[in-house]
Amino acid sequence: MNQQRLSTAITFAAIAHEEQFRWKGEPYITHPIAVAAALREYGESTQIVGVLHDVLEDTEAALRGTMLTIHVISMNLMEEEAIALDAMTRRKDEGEEYPEYVARIIATSTIAQRVKLADIRHNLLTMTPGGESWKKHTRAKIELLKVLS
Repeated sequence: MNQQRLSTAITFAAIAHEEQFRWKGEPYITHPIAVAAALREYGESTQIVGVLHDVLEDTEAALRGTMLTIHVISMNLMEEEAIALDAMTRRKDEGEEYPEYVARIIATSTIAQRVKLADIRHNLLTMTPGGESWKKHTRAKIELLKVLS
């Protein structure tokens, strides 16, 4: 399998997250790379969305429409990858609440569902149990699992 598209996605995500750090101080890019690695069994498309899942929402590159167009052109994203990436981007600026976001993910894309579960799983594994962020992500996982059930 040609991993060039995945390699390009990792490079793009690393640049986009360059000045961001996780809770314990490690470079933020370690999170999307871990998410993508956890999705290996689902193939390159799912891994690409996994590594890019926070770029549109959480970086200075967050000019959604423009950035999505750039992704599609520069990385040759397949339509299903672009749709999943858009689904993974919560519309906070439009007042989208978490349950609405989850419902949109579920209604839109199997790839996005897999990425979101891997994202939550990695966040829970790397947080201090009992902290506020851990509680928030635990509630998020419960909410997502309720909707998926």
